[in-house]
Amino acid sequence: MGLKELKNILSDTDMVEFDEEFQFEMADLVEFVHKINSIFEREVPAHLQPVRQFRRSSGRHGYPGDPLIDPEAKFKRASIAALKKYRQAKPFKKAGESFMDWTQRRFLLLKELVTTIAKAEGGRVPELRMENVMPGASSAGGGGLRSSYYSPAGHFITMIGKLSLTTLLHELGHALGYDEYGAVYFSVNLHRKVYKDLWDSGKFYVEPDSHVIRWRG
Repeated sequence: MGLKELKNILSDTDMVEFDEEFQFEMADLVEFVHKINSIFEREVPAHLQPVRQFRRSSGRHGYPGDPLIDPEAKFKRASIAALKKYRQAKPFKKAGESFMDWTQRRFLLLKELVTTIAKAEGGRVPELRMENVMPGASSAGGGGLRSSYYSPAGHFITMIGKLSLTTLLHELGHALGYDEYGAVYFSVNLHRKVYKDLWDSGKFYVEPDSHVIRWRG
């Protein structure tokens, strides 16, 4: 396939705009990789078609200004069952359990969760890694640490600082081929399916004018 054919395919998707010299600007190279993957490797699953409307920039890093909560969001039964199984495993630190042992136990549970959901949603299973997980750290960066991220080139998710379930689901959304809007939609709504009681009670809440989920302990 030549550049002209690729240009025509991408132009038909309304995802990028080209000038006369076949040059284009992308705010994020990773975003471009996600889009190429969605064209050539897999279709967006029918039950996540609504995510298509979120494939647009919202300003800062392309993130939406709200959590895109959709009570009608649909997911595969196996995905919901996997997240329920994770919750039922009570992945909290036990009395007398060292931080290292707890981290390893939770990492294995999250690895199983990623594998099951990825397969259920029709994607390739990404490798799960962790770096510098320590008490009091954040999965969103800070304190000299990078943010957790998904690498499309290596198809792996690296959790940094903290093994956050909501962050992991967001990065898994990227691994399944979704942009920032799609990843927020996927992670927030799947999380609400299983933790709805804690959302309804206010334990989980969203920062104002943001998509960031917080826990009110």
